[in-house]
Amino acid sequence: MIRTGGDFHKDLKRDLKNPKFYALFLKERERLKLTERLRGAMKKSRLSVRKLASLMGTSKSQVERIISDPKANIGVDTLIKFAAVMGRRLEISLR
Repeated sequence: MIRTGGDFHKDLKRDLKNPKFYALFLKERERLKLTERLRGAMKKSRLSVRKLASLMGTSKSQVERIISDPKANIGVDTLIKFAAVMGRRLEISLR
């Protein structure tokens, strides 16, 4: 539930005590971290969105969605292809 007004940090601290909210919070945090890492890898590779899309055999809009939409449902095969095109490999770990 989104509240307006009040103290954001105080409200967040309280909301994080709710197990369902905490699980959603962690999920979204991981999605954001993944998007940031993908964007960073692309920047380091010095490939444009258009060039990366061409090398992946996909559309420019698909690559833009991968690197900018934390809510995007990206398949493992797509992540592997994304990494491979940039000369990297995908590692997934559970901690």
